[in-house]
Amino acid sequence: MIAHNAQFDACFLRELLRGFKPGHLDWLDSLTVYKDRRAYPHKLANAIIAYELEDKVQNSHRAIDDVLALFEVLKAMDEERDDLANYVNLFGYNPKYGVSGHRITGVRYEPQGFNKTITRPEQTLPARTRRK
Repeated sequence: MIAHNAQFDACFLRELLRGFKPGHLDWLDSLTVYKDRRAYPHKLANAIIAYELEDKVQNSHRAIDDVLALFEVLKAMDEERDDLANYVNLFGYNPKYGVSGHRITGVRYEPQGFNKTITRPEQTLPARTRRK
């Protein structure tokens, strides 16, 4: 399952699928990746601009447009740095507010502040959690 701010979307999915057990899912939260790459704000619209994708995608906040935009953003992130696999099942959260909603089984939650620039590989959230 891939989403931008996946914890937020997971809360909706939990309600929508109440009673249904989908089995094991791996999660990739593009927001967690983006927070290691760019300064605040961290909306999908900001990622579209940061990766200069305005001519390729629309930020209409419609489901299909958001899916296509997220796909293009993830491709740009992968071209920028080949480390997306390190973020699977790892969610960063704002330490000031904590994790919102129920935690997803199998996802590791770690505090993640805001960076002003792209984080060096040894300082990304996955690298910091490996050292713990």
